[in-house]
Amino acid sequence: MNERIKQIVRVIDAAVPVLLALGMTGYCLIFALRATSGVQWPYEWDAFRDIGAAQTMLDGRYPEDPIMRGETLWYNPLTAACNAAFSAATGVPLPRANVLLGPWLQLLTPAGFFVLMWVLFGRWAAVLGLAAFLFGKTGNIPAWNCATYSPWLFAPVFAEGFFYFTLAGFVLVRRKCPASLAGHAMVGLLLALTFMTHTAPAVNAGGVMAVVIMIALWRMRKGAGIKQSGDRSQEAETQTAEVPEPSVGGGAGAWRGAGLPFLLLLAVAFAGSLPYTWSILRDYHFHVRNPWPGLYASSYVELAQFHERLWEACNWRNLVAVLGAAAVLMRAEWRSAALVPFAWVGLAAFFLAQNYAAQALLAHGVLTTTLVPGHHAAIYLTAARWVFFGAGAAALARGLVDLVLRGTWRGGVTATLANAVCCVMLLAAVVAELFALRPYRDWLEMSITHSRTEYAVLYESKTDMYSWILQNTDPHAVFLTDEDGVGLQVVMPAARKLAGSMLLYLNPYVDVQPLMEDRRKMLQAMHDDDSAQFQEIAHRQGVTHFLGRDKGPDGAPAVPPRFFREVHRAGGLVAYEVEAATAAG
Repeated sequence: MNERIKQIVRVIDAAVPVLLALGMTGYCLIFALRATSGVQWPYEWDAFRDIGAAQTMLDGRYPEDPIMRGETLWYNPLTAACNAAFSAATGVPLPRANVLLGPWLQLLTPAGFFVLMWVLFGRWAAVLGLAAFLFGKTGNIPAWNCATYSPWLFAPVFAEGFFYFTLAGFVLVRRKCPASLAGHAMVGLLLALTFMTHTAPAVNAGGVMAVVIMIALWRMRKGAGIKQSGDRSQEAETQTAEVPEPSVGGGAGAWRGAGLPFLLLLAVAFAGSLPYTWSILRDYHFHVRNPWPGLYASSYVELAQFHERLWEACNWRNLVAVLGAAAVLMRAEWRSAALVPFAWVGLAAFFLAQNYAAQALLAHGVLTTTLVPGHHAAIYLTAARWVFFGAGAAALARGLVDLVLRGTWRGGVTATLANAVCCVMLLAAVVAELFALRPYRDWLEMSITHSRTEYAVLYESKTDMYSWILQNTDPHAVFLTDEDGVGLQVVMPAARKLAGSMLLYLNPYVDVQPLMEDRRKMLQAMHDDDSAQFQEIAHRQGVTHFLGRDKGPDGAPAVPPRFFREVHRAGGLVAYEVEAATAAG
């Protein structure tokens, strides 16, 4: 009977964390579906970039750059491919497809985080870390600035899931069968999917794995040296001439056991990412000529806000995370897994520091480039905080039980009680609302009463103009705008070309200064009624349309642009077509 009870306890102990994880994630999913119910149009410009890339796929023009004439893609295409596949299968327009996919595809991120936490530190640390991951976000920070779940299909958030699964697979392969070529090849495929979704998590994951492998090789060689030294001493004592068998720690053994499998992993990742990288390699050789996409710093990671960020870091969540980091180093069963999150923190901190340094140099007129924009580094620092938070909370629960029992009970009873304390801690946090779904714009229904109406006016009013452009303009039409937001919110998702736009959304492998200068000159020629200059530049840039607002900043009707004729008006926007004489010129 006692054995049967123990078996039941073991089953419950294994099932409860999974059920808790499913319950918390399901709770978030319900709110995500409510938040996006009936929404036709995403709010974030990054989503419009993915929609535009998806449109090029549906039009059979992949890997064409959605908004730059004569160029090929530069942004990671997997999110766009998901949009295109869903739209093609269902007939749903791409903006609506993006909204519908968001709550479901983004489940990959908390699922990957939970699996990685379980692999590293066990199921109870995983469920506690997941609670913080889902509900611990600060209210004024968007989901794409920190690690959390979001109803919206943002590529950086979506890519997090692949990052977590890649590291989880790598840890399992290294733990169970470190010399397995097949296992490392599978991890390489996961790394390729990560890279196809977003560059920052792929660089982070690849860097973490490289650190682990380099340390493993160093340990193998060091162990081989110690072993061979000991063998030589024993040989001298026994007067034998036998040569010891080469161990896995030797040079060849280290290569077979760690080096070769990791090179295979990287080779598979490179081959798997070629649908994205081959056109960049062929056309641009990865030579960055427009550094502004990499230099972008959201307000959350602006250098001017650095002191505020440090002050915000002084909170109880980070205190638990620091205690968790200490617990990871102190507990023998966790120590072997400690290298992964610590390497992860180090790399993320390095990339964030690099971005801060680039901002400081830019303030002094020195233009540099960065591999990972600062807010992407912040995402993975936040994620690492939740990793250590979960480990710290689980260690705290175990410590409380050990303190109360004072070593009187051992083994399974102590572990079971510690797990029960974890449940109580989690329940207490929820009841006390220490964690909550934070509004920002991720959870529209939880914002102010009129948020839905305001959202429709701000974003969904663009739907008609977007549809008109898709149905009535050539895929290679080129739009001139005098306001970046108009082009990025309407022209970019339709995958029509822009005669200049915000540098952040222009191809980083192209010198965009001539294009931006031509745009400035065209707008100036329109203002000065200089037909000759406008015609020369417009013809060279292939300009076919102008898109602008129907009212000026003062609310008065906007003055129609020179050299164009009106062809459509909707949602506060007016589309114009270049006049025949100008086009012929």
